Amino acid sequence: MEPLASKIRPIHKLAYISPKLQDSASSIQGGGLFAVAPIIKRELLLDFTAYKDRYVTALEADRLYAGGFDHLLQVDDDRFILTVQGDEPSAFGHVNHSCDPNCGIRGSFEFVAMRDIKLGEEITIDYAMIDSSDYKIKCKCGSGRCRGVITGNDWKSPGLQKRYAGYFSKYLAKKIWPVKTIWNP
Repeated sequence: MEPLASKIRPIHKLAYISPKLQDSASSIQGGGLFAVAPIIKRELLLDFTAYKDRYVTALEADRLYAGGFDHLLQVDDDRFILTVQGDEPSAFGHVNHSCDPNCGIRGSFEFVAMRDIKLGEEITIDYAMIDSSDYKIKCKCGSGRCRGVITGNDWKSPGLQKRYAGYFSKYLAKKIWPVKTIWNP
């Protein structure tokens, strides 16, 4: 099977997907993205900056999710972007959750490797780094660090904040580490 990136030479602007990734069946859930070549720490895996105008509100995101559409990326409390639309490759939405992830977020739209990733490894992210929605679901990651249940409040965990420092979405990083100002009369 050839890498997904080689199949998508779009006329309209799509998100960036590394040529080192391939869409395939996942033991975590449905489809997933897998490394078809070694990836080094901090390497760009996906970039959704091209989609920054595809916003929906939290209410709209909830409706979409209830209808079975889960290709969404939360970028603020009430803003989500659609990572797949129309006939675009669904691989853009196939970054599954793991409680022991190998990728995180840089800024609001870029998925980057948190460590070196080996050939054949599934690309995963802990939803605690990107989501503060009101949900509670059973985790299927199967990792040694599995929390059993993941929620939209996991980002508040001091242990996860420490483990994922530098890899939280920009809007969550601002909540966790707000800029402190000193007022000097």
